[in-house]
Amino acid sequence: MHNLRNWVLRTIAGESHRGLFGVAILAVSLFTAGSSFAQMLPQTDVETNTLGQLTNYNINGATDESTNAFFLPLGTNGRTCATCHQPAQAFGLSTTAINALYQSSNGTDPLFNPVDGANCIDSTSSSLLLNYGLIRIILPVSPTTITGAVPQWTISRITDPNNCQLSNPAFQAQCQALYGPSAQCVSVYRRPLPTMNLNSESTIMWDGREPLPEQVGLNASLTQQAQDAITMHEQGGTATSAELAQMVAFETGEFTTQTYDNSAQSLTALGGTESPQNLSALPFHYDENDNRGQQFNENSMTLFSAWSGINGSDPVSLARESIQRGEVVFNTVLFNVGAPNGKKASCSFCHNDPNVGNNSNSGPNMITRIGTDNPSNPILNPGKYLPTFFITCNATGVQTVTTDPGIALIDGTCDNIQKVKIPSLHGLAGRAPYFRNGSAKDLETVVKFYNGRFKIGMTTQQTKDLANFLGTL
Repeated sequence: MHNLRNWVLRTIAGESHRGLFGVAILAVSLFTAGSSFAQMLPQTDVETNTLGQLTNYNINGATDESTNAFFLPLGTNGRTCATCHQPAQAFGLSTTAINALYQSSNGTDPLFNPVDGANCIDSTSSSLLLNYGLIRIILPVSPTTITGAVPQWTISRITDPNNCQLSNPAFQAQCQALYGPSAQCVSVYRRPLPTMNLNSESTIMWDGREPLPEQVGLNASLTQQAQDAITMHEQGGTATSAELAQMVAFETGEFTTQTYDNSAQSLTALGGTESPQNLSALPFHYDENDNRGQQFNENSMTLFSAWSGINGSDPVSLARESIQRGEVVFNTVLFNVGAPNGKKASCSFCHNDPNVGNNSNSGPNMITRIGTDNPSNPILNPGKYLPTFFITCNATGVQTVTTDPGIALIDGTCDNIQKVKIPSLHGLAGRAPYFRNGSAKDLETVVKFYNGRFKIGMTTQQTKDLANFLGTL
């Protein structure tokens, strides 16, 4: 039945002309059929989304979902890796598909298991998953963090509309079952990161809690991540080395980009280079285009540089002109991001890996106080649905108010309060909403947040152009 579920999710995301109600009715009959459903994921898999089409391309060939460990339930609750990492959703998870799946399964799909799919272990609501695409992450803060570090800070207060923190006995029982009888835990809520385009990642997980690829190798880091996911999210035991190797081989072979835009049409026309095949051929090494060095090139994105000469008045030409202008905005519009020596920088300063859009710097790939965790940010306002933590650094007495303490929950340091990894940008059209807390419903909201947060001063046209460019990645 897991193969049937994958097909239903792919249908929900990829055949929107049916309408969600029609797809849901189809899904109900299929979910109740009880028969097996074989599914092959082709080497080149084209999926439809609201902005056009994305393409998944696996350098290792087609994948049999009935035998590949990535698509098999290896735990006790029926979940697979594909439960939260769907091909049609750029190997992430969109709220559109989540809500259709909830309707079609009457909330019984393994995705909604209360272990982390409900607002809390003792809650009957999955509103955070349905509305923002959030999975609950359970992390110890006392007596030590998950890495054994003694926190340099104290959580003085938590306000939580979901009642899933230190004062909830049911949640603390779940915490102690995971981390031992003396552990105390907090809940944070985060979007699943996509499991594609991983060959250029310098940090795994939002909070970097898996071993850094540059230290242990990408395969070792992803192997540990896979086992931890089976343990935590699938409520399973130890996978076999063959199962883990199969999962990692699938993930490192998978590349995804948008390839067709509803307005601009083909993204490889007239010299455009946005395709997963091109992405898979890009070389990568740590510190590539290092933003800390003298050789940093702000023009990290050149996917549509060939479109700079387009000067037409037809709708397709106008769309391509907008996308190319958006790429220029990404590379060249400067603002204060806390760069060394107070130097202003553009979007490409953090997203510096050429034509990939992640961060290639060696060492933990983090960004400080970007602001998406500000409970009262006027654009995102995550405090209306997420917990708010009041954290005091013991040595200085400085208090931070945040909806997600970030890396500090892993290494226990004050320096890393609110820091998270810089994510890759491809496949965005398939996996809304955005930011780790799901607070931006669309790409224009993403751009408007940055424009306000850093006082960039982008015009209405620049805002639209940059959002159009992001939608083609």
